[in-house]
Amino acid sequence: MTTTTTTNRSMSSSPKRQRRPSSEDNCRQQQSQQQRDSFDRFGDDLAELLLGYLGFDRRVGCECVSRQWRRIVYRTQRELRFGHTYSSSAPRPQTWRQFETIVRKCSVGSITRLEFTDDDYPLNDHKLTAIIKHLPHLLHVSVESYGQVRRQTWNKFFDRFGRQLRSLRVDPHREDIDYFQNRIGKYCPNLRSLDITNPYSDRCFHYLTDAAATDGHQTTTVFNQLQRLSLLYANKDTDRFERFVANYGRTMRTVSVMTSFSLNRVASDILLTGLSQMSRLVSIEIKYYPSQTFSVSIGRLLPRIGQNLSQLKRLSIEWYHADGQHIVEVIDTLNRNFRHIQRLELKGMIYNESQPMSAPLDQLTRLTHLKLNVHNLVVGDQPLLARIDRLFPRLRYLFVTEADLSPEALKSLCRLKRIQYVYITFPGEQLDITVIRDTLLASCPTIREVSSNCALNYLF
Repeated sequence: MTTTTTTNRSMSSSPKRQRRPSSEDNCRQQQSQQQRDSFDRFGDDLAELLLGYLGFDRRVGCECVSRQWRRIVYRTQRELRFGHTYSSSAPRPQTWRQFETIVRKCSVGSITRLEFTDDDYPLNDHKLTAIIKHLPHLLHVSVESYGQVRRQTWNKFFDRFGRQLRSLRVDPHREDIDYFQNRIGKYCPNLRSLDITNPYSDRCFHYLTDAAATDGHQTTTVFNQLQRLSLLYANKDTDRFERFVANYGRTMRTVSVMTSFSLNRVASDILLTGLSQMSRLVSIEIKYYPSQTFSVSIGRLLPRIGQNLSQLKRLSIEWYHADGQHIVEVIDTLNRNFRHIQRLELKGMIYNESQPMSAPLDQLTRLTHLKLNVHNLVVGDQPLLARIDRLFPRLRYLFVTEADLSPEALKSLCRLKRIQYVYITFPGEQLDITVIRDTLLASCPTIREVSSNCALNYLF
């Protein structure tokens, strides 16, 4: 009896065996966990896609959303731009320690592009030191404004990034020109894009055509992979430019030239003739300042560029001031000899009275980007705006100043099936920009922005 009672007590005191959780219990537990942190339902790939639609200045504020977003918000960043107020610009830290914090956080990703483009926020020695320390993957650097930076720090920069750089733009101070020319020619042999449009440099082509090597010998080609060049051209550069065309003419893809105000006719002819011999060019940008030389050379040699460069896709011509009738003749020349281009930009001033745009552009049917920023050139219904949908059916970007826009022209704009960006201004009392914006947004499914603000200028 005693034994039986003891056995029963031991059985009653033993712990009960717990029931195994079923699959339904696991699902309920996972759902409750997801409800507590709903952002965990987004995978890293989807979260990166969502963050990709935000500029860096807005993306930084997403750190506080969740731990996952804090982890990937900098991992998806590929560029840092300190300057213009575009959507991709980075916030401006007030101290160099704050700057180093942002740069250090960005080191978890692969920052390949860096830009300092505003005089109000220049590069300095502390910032450059942080960049050298935390951004090892830089390929594209543009420094239009910098303050006090020691030569020792610049030496570290070129030692660290020189051979891996693919594009470089530096606007050096007058006393630093020779230093940068020697450093770029010695440490950056793999550049594909180079900007040397410094107005104080008196020998821009020096290290492009005959820069001295370290052993004292002369080299004919410093940058074997160079495809894009921006430069300042003056009368003294004629011999070097001809040598540059001979060395780089078969590889160059993009050339941007800014001429000096004292450019004579001979130097102008050599420039345009050399450009016409660079058969692989896809983009040409010419900023022409002397008005008399522009009127003589452009009208005579511009057709040769259009006839010889069959791969040319973009042409940009800017001048200081010129006669209105001559500009109309240039437009007619473009219409007859540049039927293959896709992007056309004309910018300048007509110094006499307002000139109506009488020359048509009916042969440039492949245009996707059209920019007519000419002061005193009135772009009216005929021969352009009222039938713009038939002239340029592929047009995606339109930038027109002093447009004489009628209701018929507005209807023609609404019939453009691919238009995305429209910038337009009027010389007098015209349609309200709000009316134009509402009409285009309601009629064009592809439209993204309609504005009279120059912020769209960078899209060209």
